[in-house]
Amino acid sequence: MMMRFVWFAAAFALVACDPDAPAPDTSTPTPMDEIPMDPPADPPADPPADPPADPPVDPPVMPPVTDPPSDPPPSPTDNMPLPDPLSPTVEPGAEVDLAPPVAPPVPEARARRRMNLDQLDAAFRRTSDGLGWTEMRGN
Repeated sequence: MMMRFVWFAAAFALVACDPDAPAPDTSTPTPMDEIPMDPPADPPADPPADPPADPPVDPPVMPPVTDPPSDPPPSPTDNMPLPDPLSPTVEPGAEVDLAPPVAPPVPEARARRRMNLDQLDAAFRRTSDGLGWTEMRGN
């Protein structure tokens, strides 16, 4: 479907964009040019007189700029001696394996027993309320 649209658009573009086609004549009036225009509406009323100007506002008075002091005032903690640094205590670490230990095998809950076919059929019928196992060979 999309391919049809692409072919249709390409064919239309080739036909519509013919370079040998004459340009449309714009010198003849069109029906829209022949329709008389309505006179303009009433001119807008004169704008209102300028509103009274607000009284001038004095700019705020700024305090004079002073240079900051060259040295900041001393802090009460400047005269205190610094504490001696403490060395960290390093204890030897324990050696570990890179892989986790292998878990021991989990013992089975009960020993498995083999059943013969008669025992298996009886167990099926007991657990499924009488439905037995049948093969699709007519049994």
